[in-house]
Amino acid sequence: MEIDVEKFIDQVTDEQFKATNFTIKKAALEADLSKAFAPMVSFIAEQIQSDQIAQARLIVEDADTVFKLETNVINLPFDYVKAISKIMSGEGVQPVNVYMIVESPEVNRSKLRIDETATADDFVASQAQMVTKVVDWAQTQLHKIDSEDEASEEEADETK
Repeated sequence: MEIDVEKFIDQVTDEQFKATNFTIKKAALEADLSKAFAPMVSFIAEQIQSDQIAQARLIVEDADTVFKLETNVINLPFDYVKAISKIMSGEGVQPVNVYMIVESPEVNRSKLRIDETATADDFVASQAQMVTKVVDWAQTQLHKIDSEDEASEEEADETK
């Protein structure tokens, strides 16, 4: 899948992309990551097959954490469309990739982690592998979040 960068920027700016939200409790997420992420992978694959840019969000209700899958021309979330416009303006037609994004105060200093999953075409061609890849990535991010959360709690206890 490819898209003209200006068309992409216009669609994101005007919120003319396909989007869906899923919600889950942290315990349920950790109990079965595949069950949580498989619908997101399916949704993104369906949108790619329909030649649509898309975003799937998994909101962890009882934690300040959101996981996203987004189709994009650059490794920045849709929320940064102004930066995308500055960086990519005039680039013409570009390949679309799928990116995994996590937003959480504990994931790192920027509170944001983004990694490329695959090209849009590869994502569609191997959905089962993509679920595994996203699950493995999410597990790593959850471990970072839990480790940082535990360190913050220990630091708070020490200052009391």
